[in-house]
Amino acid sequence: MSRRPPRPLVWRLYAFASLIVVTSIGTLLLSALLFGDRPEDHQADVVEALLHQLEARHPDDAGLARAIDTEPSLRRLDLFVYDRAGRLVAAHGTPVLSPTPAELQMATHAAKVALRRMVFAMGPHRIAVYRPSGRPSSQQIIAALLMVLGFVLVVTLAATFAFARTIALPLRKLADAARAFGRGDTAVRMNLTAPGELGAVGRAFDDMANRIDQLLRTQRAMMADISHELRTPLTRIKVALDLASADPEAAQQVLDDVGADLEEIEQIIEDVFVVVRLDSADRAAVRCTEIDVVEILKRSAARFEAHHAEHALTLDTEPVASAVADADGALVRRAVDNLLDNAAKYSAPGTPVVLRLRQLPGTLAIEVVDQGIGMNAHELELAFTPFWRADHSRARDTGGVGLGLALARRIARAHGGDVELESRRAEGTIARFTMARRPPA
Repeated sequence: MSRRPPRPLVWRLYAFASLIVVTSIGTLLLSALLFGDRPEDHQADVVEALLHQLEARHPDDAGLARAIDTEPSLRRLDLFVYDRAGRLVAAHGTPVLSPTPAELQMATHAAKVALRRMVFAMGPHRIAVYRPSGRPSSQQIIAALLMVLGFVLVVTLAATFAFARTIALPLRKLADAARAFGRGDTAVRMNLTAPGELGAVGRAFDDMANRIDQLLRTQRAMMADISHELRTPLTRIKVALDLASADPEAAQQVLDDVGADLEEIEQIIEDVFVVVRLDSADRAAVRCTEIDVVEILKRSAARFEAHHAEHALTLDTEPVASAVADADGALVRRAVDNLLDNAAKYSAPGTPVVLRLRQLPGTLAIEVVDQGIGMNAHELELAFTPFWRADHSRARDTGGVGLGLALARRIARAHGGDVELESRRAEGTIARFTMARRPPA
């Protein structure tokens, strides 16, 4: 059995508003009919009292007829007086129906009859019959209420329809955009400028689409760069093995080259793995413990001196009184090693490198200062792009694949800090790694 599809929102709002209008006015109308006093009810009391006064002053039929005919208060009424035998005594206005035999026998109180015809007894000898006028009757009130009901219903339904369209159309557009985005059209956008919550939803969708589109572009670019970076050492390994098979005496040298290429491949895979792990927002990616930052800097300095003996390294940690922080020591050291390696790669042999520690309010700043080739403003904007390198030739002697700065920044942001660069062409670069003393919440 197929499930009935839900009604569109516009029709549901339309029906809801209609129900409210009909119920409200119907309740008002029913209350008027059941509990409200009709205008003629009040008029009958006044007319009855006035006729009793006239009858008391003019007990004879002729005098009563003249008094009724000349009474200003009765000029707008259709009034007729009969005796108990049904004979007309006095008449004023348009004739109304004669009293019935039962009405001729009435004793007291007014009898309310249909068609706005009122009958009541004038003492023991006469019966008055009249048609009320002046204020609106119950039928007129009902007709007016029905007219108001129709007008309010039309206006409310029209306003509800227009209002529902302002809600339904953006939601339908959002649904279409979400389906298109799900099919792979990452360029689709809402471009909704409406104010209020609907506009906020549209802008939130566009922001989400922009971020996802940028993420997909970055991933595609990263995959292309990874494939390029892996293809290069793999090609060298293949050439080296072919050369070794052709010249067995050169096998040892070839094996040394193959070992270096395998280390490069392993480094690429490890760096990519750490980048993805930090980008996944997994708190387990950062294992924070209490670490001594000075001790980490000393180990990084020892590694730098062992691998880059052509550069003199100065370690400056004296101004910092206490360098204890809650952080992932392995990741922090990896970031510092990357910054030091960059300083060595892009500096001429013999130029000095400075590694220093500075204390800022609530944070620690690790600076690596070199006197290398530096970067211009455009290159600074691209420096943190994965696989981008200042050496566009990607020469092997500079080493690396362009993940050092990108990885260092991700590590810093995972620790509540960031990596900033200050550089000028041919003057050198200052890379500043900041981290919070406590991990971010």
